[in-house]
Amino acid sequence: MPSLTIRSFAELLNLPAHAQARILAEQKYPKQGPQSFKTPYYQQALVGIRAFYKAGNDVEQLTRAAAKIEAFTQETKRDNNLRILSSFKQDELASRKLKIAPAKHLSFTVDDVVLRFSPDLNGQEYGAEQLFLLHYRSKPLEPEMARTTLELVHWALEISGSPVSTKQLEYIDLFTNKPYAITKRRSSTIAVAEQNLKIIQTLWPTL
Repeated sequence: MPSLTIRSFAELLNLPAHAQARILAEQKYPKQGPQSFKTPYYQQALVGIRAFYKAGNDVEQLTRAAAKIEAFTQETKRDNNLRILSSFKQDELASRKLKIAPAKHLSFTVDDVVLRFSPDLNGQEYGAEQLFLLHYRSKPLEPEMARTTLELVHWALEISGSPVSTKQLEYIDLFTNKPYAITKRRSSTIAVAEQNLKIIQTLWPTL
């Protein structure tokens, strides 16, 4: 059965078939393809950010995370993780009080396609649950991609029986330090998504 992340699903919408096949192949064979595009590549930086919040916005936790990252032998991985920590320290997100909750790993099936979603950060802010996606890549997050991704997350959580309001979802670009949010979901985005689910079912066995 086809299985992919919500972020990858958002990325392949409106792409030609050959480009969709490339993204799906990366999802089907996760050990192949560029690691710097994948969230686990930045895991040590994310561990430091989560520790920062758990310790009550303690900057020392970021310093400790940076020290561990400095020991990485792979230069590009080291530099990219340090870049994320540096950018986070400058972001408005670092000034917010977030009571971190255990990491969420959600999976649900839509039209015989498994969609996976794991927010980078989730927790309580002012008594309400807030879910954050972080953009790690060393290039700006396209506004349309941010909006589409948030719409798909909102839609997927709704149909999975775990609905949230649009106010509870944020996408933070850690390259430009720009936050993205939505006030409503476009029906056109969901229509395209449903069409693409059928395309994914057709392409997956051929990869």
